[in-house]
Amino acid sequence: MYKDISLGSYCEKKSFIHSLNPLTKLFTLVLCICTLFLSRSFAETGFCLVFLFLVAAFAGVRIRLPLSFSLAIVIFTVIRMALYGFSLHGVTDALLIALRLLGIVLFSSLYSAVTRPDDSARAVEKILSPFPFARRAGLVFSIALRFIPVLSDQAKKLILAQKSRCGLEYSRKKNRIKSILSLLVPLFVCAYRKSAELAMAMTSRCYRPDGKSTHLYEMKLEEKDVMAFLDVMIFFFLFLYIHVRF
Repeated sequence: MYKDISLGSYCEKKSFIHSLNPLTKLFTLVLCICTLFLSRSFAETGFCLVFLFLVAAFAGVRIRLPLSFSLAIVIFTVIRMALYGFSLHGVTDALLIALRLLGIVLFSSLYSAVTRPDDSARAVEKILSPFPFARRAGLVFSIALRFIPVLSDQAKKLILAQKSRCGLEYSRKKNRIKSILSLLVPLFVCAYRKSAELAMAMTSRCYRPDGKSTHLYEMKLEEKDVMAFLDVMIFFFLFLYIHVRF
């Protein structure tokens, strides 16, 4: 059974993709985003998106793009066409950039759906281990991933609360601005309060970000990670073939 996912939410399932090493999945994410930046035609971008949906289907999850992201991409496309003219080249260039942004958001959503925030933090910490700020960077990355779904749920609750009080009015531009401010201010207060509670909880447990951390299970590359790495490299070389050939 498929399950809808969005950016920052983890989907608990038993699949081959979920069981991979976080380092392998993070490497795949970076490589896929690089291929999107290298794409210069609809064929190349479409190839990347097909690979994305194949991986999502193999993992047993279905990606759901939030309406806000869709509206932002549409607005960006219109602004891009307005700046460079509504010629065929301007429209094509704007649509390609919009597809790249869409692919980046979808790849990030898929990564967050198949990787726990703690595992992501450990992967970042492992990559940055030669640097002294490695543990701090992993902690920041983990907290940021955890805060995305929390703030999203809080925003939905605020919208429902404002609608129940007839506080959201979109009939005029002035009312729209007031409605947005009535959501942003309590959302900012909620984010500040939750971050303060988290800081107090970490302080009460004597958490030291500069201390040496130990883990019950160490991350090790297995045979399935090597297989996944080879599959990703095949995808990358096929993309390079399309990039050079077409």
